[in-house]
Amino acid sequence: MNAALTGLPTVPTDTTIACGLGTGTHGGDFAFSGGCTSKVNEKLSINYAASMTMPGQDYAGDFEDQFSARAGFVWKLGKATKPSQITMKDKKVMEKKIESLEKENKTILSKNQKLENKLSTLMARLERLEKVALGDLKSKDLAVYSLK
Repeated sequence: MNAALTGLPTVPTDTTIACGLGTGTHGGDFAFSGGCTSKVNEKLSINYAASMTMPGQDYAGDFEDQFSARAGFVWKLGKATKPSQITMKDKKVMEKKIESLEKENKTILSKNQKLENKLSTLMARLERLEKVALGDLKSKDLAVYSLK
């Protein structure tokens, strides 16, 4: 029965509840077990399980001899550290944020391109105006020069 109990979970890692089934053998007799563990909070987890041998085996006497149970708890001491893995819920939240940022980035890039085009046009106009102001134009008739 002890061998069967060792196959059960003791602390859930990435969920609040974990359950399992186990089996074990000793001297040709078999036992089966079932149990669950629950994460109460970041520091405390509780676990409980039961095991039973099958009737008709060598060591299967009365019910008291066929049944075994256990219960326990795990209390984490010290500073808790976050695991490197994230939950599926956190992953979905991050994916939504990334999708939102990608859309925002495309909008910003589009606006940036429009501003660069405007700046290029304005710089060309400024250079023509500087030539007019500095008298570098060959023709004194301003009507022949486009200010666009």
